[in-house]
Amino acid sequence: MIHGAEATTPQTHDLDRSLRESFGAFPAGEIHLFSEYIDAGRFEGVQQARLQAAYFRERYAEKQVDLIFAAGTLALAFLTRYRDEIFPGIPIVFMEVRQETLDNLKLPRDVIGVGTELEAVPAVALALRLRPASREVVILAGASELDRIWDARLRQAAAKVAPGLPVRSLSGLSIEQIERELAALTPESVVVGGTFRRDGAGRFFQGSVPVLERVSAVAGAPIFHVAVPAVGRGAVGSVGLPPEEMSRQAAGIAQLILAGVPAEAVALPKPLTPRTQVDWRQIQRWNISQDLVPADAVVLFRDLSFWDQYHFHVLAVAVLILLETSLIAALLIEARKRRRAELLAHGQRQELARLSRVTLLASMSVSVAHELSQPLGAILTNAQAARLFLKQDPADLAEADESLLAIIRSDHRAGEIITNLRKMLLKKEVSRQALSLNELLAELLKLLDSELNLRRTKVEVDVADDCPSVLADRTQLLQVLINLVINACDAMQSTAPSERLVVIRAETVDRRVLLRVEDHGSGVPNDLLDGKFAPFVTTKANGLGMGLSICRSIVESHGGKLSVTNKASGGAIFAFDLPIVADRMADRELERAGPAQDR
Repeated sequence: MIHGAEATTPQTHDLDRSLRESFGAFPAGEIHLFSEYIDAGRFEGVQQARLQAAYFRERYAEKQVDLIFAAGTLALAFLTRYRDEIFPGIPIVFMEVRQETLDNLKLPRDVIGVGTELEAVPAVALALRLRPASREVVILAGASELDRIWDARLRQAAAKVAPGLPVRSLSGLSIEQIERELAALTPESVVVGGTFRRDGAGRFFQGSVPVLERVSAVAGAPIFHVAVPAVGRGAVGSVGLPPEEMSRQAAGIAQLILAGVPAEAVALPKPLTPRTQVDWRQIQRWNISQDLVPADAVVLFRDLSFWDQYHFHVLAVAVLILLETSLIAALLIEARKRRRAELLAHGQRQELARLSRVTLLASMSVSVAHELSQPLGAILTNAQAARLFLKQDPADLAEADESLLAIIRSDHRAGEIITNLRKMLLKKEVSRQALSLNELLAELLKLLDSELNLRRTKVEVDVADDCPSVLADRTQLLQVLINLVINACDAMQSTAPSERLVVIRAETVDRRVLLRVEDHGSGVPNDLLDGKFAPFVTTKANGLGMGLSICRSIVESHGGKLSVTNKASGGAIFAFDLPIVADRMADRELERAGPAQDR
């Protein structure tokens, strides 16, 4: 690798480093890289070039050189002149050479590479784009031969980009004079830098970048540059090719040659596209509007805000929060709708249960009328007797009083019948409480006494005296029992009166009370056993099929299950279970106590 500049310039260092990194994929020891520096800026002239050529010839006389890199125009010119003396027949790959220079050279077929568009116009155009109100263009360049070439290019570019705008060159001044000139500038001026290898006083410098770092601190106007490495070292911006990209492209060509492809047969890649780079710190320093920066520019050293760094994350989180909020809102709305529907369904079930009770009692109207006729008849008889006792002379007050007491008792009896019927018909909220089954069944038999007599049916109750109380709504539980007993009576219509028997049993099973209502009828048809509790399923000619469905809903709302089976001896058994009061109270105590703690 032969560089035209000295080893210490940032541009040379970046090129050399990038080139070595490009060969890093090769196994260790397979590729040996040597770097040499002509340093043509400080060692000018033909005599110096001959001495350099002799040095290379002696130094690499014992080495087998397979390929030569020419980094820059000066290196390519040197090798074109002295290659046959130093490395005869060795192919050359060049980089960082302007296409305009290549067009003026007649290179051998084994000297290949891709020209670069390192031009002055893009740098000047960028400077005037970011500083459109500039009244003067100042050219910063050195006094060496190459420096003066770039000084002329920049002045021509300024005249082309902004005709009529004053252009002033600092080439030929000493570094101290340049510092004073730059310090005296106002922000209405703009500076564009080129190469700088030597100042007007004859002092050499390690390229334009170190000079730029020195003068940018005191400059009164923003400085732009033709060299990309200047960005980040004092320049506001530049348009060019990063050394890393040029090195990778040249290394790709070299690897083909090292793999055995003749240099003249290598298909060269397309020229790299110059890239605009700006230093965000300098943009802020000179108060340049961000809107003026080209959209495709690479912005370096930008202090990203939280939004700039994490806006994708913020947007993602915001979308997630929005989705979650929407989901929660939808769930809340759905929960409200479901709750409203549950309340509506609950109310409809309650109303349906009440209507079922009305229908049930309506079907018992004959027995109810018969039951009421007894106390009403007794009232009439005792009233007539009391009247006769009072007409006697003297009046038999004792007998009259006894008749009046009988009237009162009969009235209480009739009132009790009506009260029980009203309780069954009342529309009220469900109220679960501890109920004694013995007392509830006694009330059931009292309520159905006339109906059972009319149907010539007996009811036996097989419930232990110490049977636990159950937690249930009194009216709803009576409705279930009345419905099951009436259904049992209907099932025994074709049974002989002497055999019409309904048995109500209760026993404790697994901390629950199991109630069974057994009849001696014909049983439930097998094809209806599974769907017996479905709505509108009935075996009665005039039935609606809602009674057992409502009974099942009531039992399930109490945490139980209603079932039916046929007996082998004939008849059916309807059974349902209810929680005992002590068990429910214990569960509530455990809920209040929380999780179990070493019990």
